Amino acid sequence: MRRFTILTVAVVCLLAVSCGSRSPRQLILGTWETNDGGETIRLEFEKDGSVRGSRGIFTLTGRYSWPDENTVEIHLDNPFAKIAPEKLGKLAESVLKFRYTISAIDREQMTATDANGKQLSFKRVK
Repeated sequence: MRRFTILTVAVVCLLAVSCGSRSPRQLILGTWETNDGGETIRLEFEKDGSVRGSRGIFTLTGRYSWPDENTVEIHLDNPFAKIAPEKLGKLAESVLKFRYTISAIDREQMTATDANGKQLSFKRVK
């Protein structure tokens, strides 16, 4: 479950703000990668508001939204919610929610900070 948490955090971080002529909402579209603990985290943001995140063999899908121009919220479906809720605690929720503040984004790189103050740096894959 820790991998899902890290993946979700990474997904949220990919959502961005602050660019020259294009808004973060436009710049976030596409595929982004970062490395966390020796594993690659990949996030794919679609124009229709859907998001797919992967880390190792795990892939989660969900939706993202923009409460304001520099903040992105990601809601990922949790396929493990019903497996062992007594052992998973908060991770047993059917939807995992993440919120990130985008401090910088352009066509090649994005920097985001999660709710705990951890900063993540992503590079565009495509």
